[in-house]
Amino acid sequence: MGLRLCGTQVVVAGARAVMRLCGVLALLASLTAALPAAAASASPWRVQQTPNQSVPNGELLSASCTSVTACTAVGYHTNDAGALVGLAEAWNGKNWRIQVTPTPAGATHSQFFGVSCTSAGACTAVGFSAISAGREVTLAERWNGIRWQVQATPNPAGATGARLFGVSCTSASACTAVGSYLLNSPVEIPFAEAWNGTRWKLQATPRPVGDTGAQLSGVSCTSASACTAAGAYTSGSSALLTLAERWNGTSWRIQATPNAAGATGSGLSGVSCTSASACTAVGSYANSTGTRSALAERWNGTSWSIQATPSPSTTFTQLSGVSCPAADACTAVGDYTDGTGTQLTLAEAWNGTTWSIQATPNPAGAPDSSLRSVSCTSAQACTAVGDHGASTSPNLTLAERWNGTAWTIQATPNPSAQTTSQLFGVSCSSADACTAIGYHRDLNGSALTLAEAWNGTVWSIQPTPNPVGALGGFLDDVSCTSASTCTAVGDYTNSTSQLTLAEVWNGTAWTIQATPNPVGATASELRGISCISASACTAAGDYFGSRGPPLTLAESTF
Repeated sequence: MGLRLCGTQVVVAGARAVMRLCGVLALLASLTAALPAAAASASPWRVQQTPNQSVPNGELLSASCTSVTACTAVGYHTNDAGALVGLAEAWNGKNWRIQVTPTPAGATHSQFFGVSCTSAGACTAVGFSAISAGREVTLAERWNGIRWQVQATPNPAGATGARLFGVSCTSASACTAVGSYLLNSPVEIPFAEAWNGTRWKLQATPRPVGDTGAQLSGVSCTSASACTAAGAYTSGSSALLTLAERWNGTSWRIQATPNAAGATGSGLSGVSCTSASACTAVGSYANSTGTRSALAERWNGTSWSIQATPSPSTTFTQLSGVSCPAADACTAVGDYTDGTGTQLTLAEAWNGTTWSIQATPNPAGAPDSSLRSVSCTSAQACTAVGDHGASTSPNLTLAERWNGTAWTIQATPNPSAQTTSQLFGVSCSSADACTAIGYHRDLNGSALTLAEAWNGTVWSIQPTPNPVGALGGFLDDVSCTSASTCTAVGDYTNSTSQLTLAEVWNGTAWTIQATPNPVGATASELRGISCISASACTAAGDYFGSRGPPLTLAESTF
C-alpha cells in the first residue's frame, strides 16, 4: 500500500522552508471553522492538550469539529507491546482526552486515517486493521456519544489488502468512505463504501484508463447523493496524475482532473476560494526535460480545469501564493529564472477569462528576487511580499503593490546592523492596512523576529520583542482581523530547546503572548494561524518528544 497522498501541499520557498503537515492543517481548519464570534478582549494562549503527549509515537491524522466544544481527532499510537493501535481523542471545550477505541478481534494492529462527525454524539472513523498473516482489511468505528464500536465493513472480493483513507458524513445515517485495495499484485485499486444507518455497502468505483495504480485519499459530501472523492493514480508511463470521482446518488464517475500535457510531476502550493463553486489553485509542474512551468487550476462547482498560464521562463517558473477577492479577480505571485540564471519576481492575474503576466519590477542589481505571499482586498489592491538578494546582503525584504494598473516596489526598511531579512507572510485587512512578518539576522548571525506594517503610505518596521534568552526567533504566519489586531506565530530557540512563539499587535505595540509547550517536548513550533476575531485564534504546528516522529500540536486563545 505504497501510494499515499494527503491533499495538502508541501511548499518549499527559500531559506525558511515551511512544511504544513496533513494532520496539522486538518486540525487547524476544523478548530477554526468551529469557533464562535468572540468578544474583542485578548485571551491567553493555551495548548489544547492532545493526549499523544503521554502516548509514545502517537500521531493524529484527521479531525472533525461540530462546535467549539466538540471536536474529535483520530490517528494511531504504538502500544506497550509495540503494535500500532487506533487512537481517538475528544475536545470538550476545555481539554483533550483519549477515548477508548476497540481493536477488531484477531487484529495484530490497526490505524485510523479519517474521521467525520455530524454531532458530538455521532462520529465515524475509518482506516484499516491487520489480521492473520498481516493481511490488511478495512476498518470503521462509530462513536455514539458514549463509546466507540467496530462496524462490519466489506472488503472488495479477492482483495489481499484494503484501506480506507477518508470519510464524510452528512448525517448519522449517511457516510461515505474511500480508499484503495490490492488484488494479488502491488497495484492499488480505488474503491468506496457507504453507510446507510444500518450497514456499510461497497460502491463500484471506476479506474482511470491505463492506470498502474490508483487511490482515493479524501472525500467530501454535501448530501447523501453528492460526494466528491480525490486522490491520484499512476499512468502507464509511471507519471503520478490527479484523480477525482463524483457520486451522484446512483453511481461514481471519474471527473476529468487536468494534468499538464507531458508533466512528470505537478504540485499546487496555494488556493483561494470565493465560494463553493469558485476556487483557484496555483503551483507548478515539471516535464520530462526538467523544465518547471506555472500551473493554475479552476473549480467551477462541477469540475476542475487547467487554466492556461503563461510562463516567462523556459527553465523554471513557479507560483507560490494566490489571493482572490472575487470569482473573476485573482492574483498569483512567485518567481522565475531567466536565461542568465537570475531569479526574478512574477505576478499573474485572472480576469475571469484569462491569466496574464503582470509586469513586476525587480530591485536594481539584485541577483535574485522572489514573491512568496500575496493578500488582495480588491482587484485593485494587492500586496505581495518576499525578498531579494543584494551585494550587501544575501537577502533583503521586498514588498510590491498593485493599484489596479501597475505593480510598484514599495520601499521596505531592513533592520539596521543586520545580515539578511526575509518576509514570509502578509495579511491585509484593508487596502491601507497590511502586516508582513518574517525574520532577520544580526551581525552575530542570530535570527530575530521581524514585522513590518503598511499604513497606506509607507512601510515601517514594528519593533517585535524576542523572548528573554532567545538565541533565534522566527515568525512564520500572521492573521489580521483589523488594522489594530494581528497575531503572528512561529518559534524561537534558547540554550536548550526550540519553543513556540506568538506575538500580538494591539494597534500600538507587539507583545509576546505566553504560549505553552508540551511537557517533555525537545522542540516545538507553530506554523500556521487563523483568527476570526481579536480573541479567537487557533494556531497549529508540531513538536518532538524525547524519541520518535513529530507529534501534533494545537493551541488556541478561546
